[in-house]
Amino acid sequence: MAMRWWNVLDANQMVASLYGTGATFHQRLAAARPYADLDPETKKKVHDATYEIYGDGEHDSVGAWWETLDCRLMRVAAGDGNVADPMSPFCAHYPGSGAEKILDDDSKAWVDVVGMALLGRGDPGVFPGGG
Repeated sequence: MAMRWWNVLDANQMVASLYGTGATFHQRLAAARPYADLDPETKKKVHDATYEIYGDGEHDSVGAWWETLDCRLMRVAAGDGNVADPMSPFCAHYPGSGAEKILDDDSKAWVDVVGMALLGRGDPGVFPGGG
């Protein structure tokens, strides 16, 4: 699960997920690598982040998973940062949730890619509902 999620992120997204904008040179160097090339300490951080964004378990769709996340975790999952920022396009709800501030089309497309990788799905599923 961690490897699937990590390997869909690009180098900048990898660093942002673990360290945000405050990454040191050494942190950037350690984090901006495919999962198989991570050192043990960075791999542990990736695992911790993965379990935090995955949450309690089975999700019927990417949308159902996304709606379990708070703003900070939405940004971590998308590789946008690691602190809450309501101005981020990723601090928004999945279409169909009925909540305010819905993901724009580009952000939703990326959330679907990230969510499908994390959840091991071939499609985003149907939200709300199941599938």
